[in-house]
Amino acid sequence: MKKLLFSLLALCLSVCAMAVSVTDFGADPTGKADSSEAFNKAIAAAHASDAVTRLVNVPGGTYLIDGPVELGDGIYLKGEGKKAVTVNILKHDFSPFSMRHGCRIEGMTFSYPNNQETIHPKKAEPTILLLGANPEVVDVGFGGAWTCIATPEGVETNAGGGLFRDIFGWSHYRGISISGSMDINKFENIHWFVGGTTVSDQAFYAKNRVCFEFGRQDGVMMTQCFTILSKTFYQQKPTVKVDGKNETAHSLPHFISNCWIEHVQNGFIFEGNTGFAIDSCQILTYPGGVGIDVECDMIFYNASVTSTQVRCTGGGNLIGLIYAPKKSHPRTKLSVSDFQVVDGYPAVKIGKNARNFTMLGSHLLASGGVFIEDGADKLMICNNIIDYWPGGYSIKNNNKPGDTVIIKDNIQHKIKEF
Repeated sequence: MKKLLFSLLALCLSVCAMAVSVTDFGADPTGKADSSEAFNKAIAAAHASDAVTRLVNVPGGTYLIDGPVELGDGIYLKGEGKKAVTVNILKHDFSPFSMRHGCRIEGMTFSYPNNQETIHPKKAEPTILLLGANPEVVDVGFGGAWTCIATPEGVETNAGGGLFRDIFGWSHYRGISISGSMDINKFENIHWFVGGTTVSDQAFYAKNRVCFEFGRQDGVMMTQCFTILSKTFYQQKPTVKVDGKNETAHSLPHFISNCWIEHVQNGFIFEGNTGFAIDSCQILTYPGGVGIDVECDMIFYNASVTSTQVRCTGGGNLIGLIYAPKKSHPRTKLSVSDFQVVDGYPAVKIGKNARNFTMLGSHLLASGGVFIEDGADKLMICNNIIDYWPGGYSIKNNNKPGDTVIIKDNIQHKIKEF
């Protein structure tokens, strides 16, 4: 009876899991010989099984990848850790790794040894190309990639239901760029850092890198993410290509919390049809930057900013929040509370198509506090503290009679010295 039980258990394990190692198929852990063929052979062997989990192990070492490695459905490519496994990529005309449905990449660092120059870097294809749903990228690093993780450019690809966690490194142009996802994606503990030959505000990534870029994305849950020296931390693009034509990007809500954003031109940009909740974030911009820029067509799914600070580096001025939808729509709404802007000019700008805006319990320290364009309607700006410099203003309301604007119970204080 025991023998029968052990036999059944062994059969169950063999059906549930299939494991191979890339070194068993000739991968070179010294990094001297190209290992892309060995990786593909190991993946093919795992994929040929009927196992639920198709595990391909990557032992510690350095591996040279000179050709595309394709992960078929359900492949789990597992390294021993991003400090133990380095994948070197010397060529830039292909995506080194692509992922079909239900794949996972874990425990390795992708390095571009010949693309460490940061003033004039070489353009390259995305390091990890997402071609299917439910992708998982966990415990990986990047050094010198052009774009780290992306769906194909110009092609709406359902890479929804994904998990991106514990990612650290630097890229020149994009961190993660996704469009076409029809399910929620989760982003946790992702750090887009600095690196390369020149670490300064003159680096290409300081002027061009977008850390998180979305077209159509049906839901985002993001927490504990970070960047320093990037152009933009988070951007939802205005349009996507569908059948060769540009259409407005429509996304379900983006929920973002506990993120630290430092030395950027823009914190958040929302330009399509969407909704969002930004909570407990710290945003430090360059002079002339924008903390949160909401210039979308309309807000479909509610929007809020809470417990967030926007401030400026170098003693210049910024715009803390722009709320300027392109279209007037009764569904568009933005609520702001416990929000602080330091060095704003203006701290908050409300456009002519803005509707259903409330700001409560916030603090603005600014040359210009709140600027309201003529045409904005149904606004409530109450119970805030607005400190403004001599020659500046606390609230400048350009509305004409007929628009509903309630401004009351605010402490408006002209600063004599700071």
